[in-house]
Amino acid sequence: MFLSLFYEPINFLLLFLIPLIVIMIVLAYNFRKKFVLKYFTYENFLKNSNFNVKGNFFVRSFLLVFVILLITFTLARPKWGSESININREGIDIIIAVDVSKSMNAEDLKPSRYIRTKESIRNLLSRLTGDRVSLVLFAGDSFIMVPFTTDYYTVSLALDNMDPSDFPIQGTNYANLFNRVRDMADRSQALQKLMIVYSDGEDLEKTPDSFLRLSDYTVYTLGVGTEKGGPVPDFDDKGRRDGVKKYRGNIVISKLEEESLKNIARLNSGKYIKIGYDFAEINTVFNDIQAFDKSVIATEKRERKLEKYRYFLIPAFLFLLFETFFINYWKKRE
Repeated sequence: MFLSLFYEPINFLLLFLIPLIVIMIVLAYNFRKKFVLKYFTYENFLKNSNFNVKGNFFVRSFLLVFVILLITFTLARPKWGSESININREGIDIIIAVDVSKSMNAEDLKPSRYIRTKESIRNLLSRLTGDRVSLVLFAGDSFIMVPFTTDYYTVSLALDNMDPSDFPIQGTNYANLFNRVRDMADRSQALQKLMIVYSDGEDLEKTPDSFLRLSDYTVYTLGVGTEKGGPVPDFDDKGRRDGVKKYRGNIVISKLEEESLKNIARLNSGKYIKIGYDFAEINTVFNDIQAFDKSVIATEKRERKLEKYRYFLIPAFLFLLFETFFINYWKKRE
């Protein structure tokens, strides 16, 4: 309880210096006493000099110990009382849009496209500081799973709770996603806005370019999958895998369609990056985020403990001056 009143209580270890200093003063006292007794009796010295060596020792010891005690309390940074302060958060607004169509369960990118996407997003969240993030899921329809927030832990929890098999309307509808993002524009006052789209690029609706342009957002597209592709797993009602998806008796193979993703990035002054296994895509995205112009996106009111080190530092300084004066007085009398 006592240590909670200090920001840096570890500095109380300096108190171990006090015995060492006392020992040094005792040694100095004995040396001076022997010097006096070499030429005078103690009573004769005291009578002629009016200087009390023993009294001087106790006063100096007390002053030095008290100064060290005060300085230790100063360095421990005592705190009590509180004040309200406003903390401005600077950053950009980031929409992370995740394709949750069933093709994202393909395993051409191990362990699967979808799992690899979640790992990539978590890596990005672990690096962000201050930027607001919103999580949007899309397939045949789109859904805002997490509104803009700086609570990255909440976003990470949301990733755990989403699954492509739970999304009712399948397919990949980019037009619906971009309309949803346009509706979110009024919720952002950030100077710069970024949308990161995780998808395998399969655009079943063949969305025209006019629907894929955003006036307020820079769009990065992250391709998930391989050009060779892989079969799309099929799952039963309980979420258990029971084979692969077929169409007219043929196994459905999903391939990464990079051209559609490159086109979306080009239309919105962004970049296309293919996801690998070393998080190189996140290095690129994060470095670009750092270069964006930041703006105040939120103001938080917090209570802050007031530092009271002055109550110990000023007396320590005054006692140190007095102790220095006392030394000079001693030398003069001797």
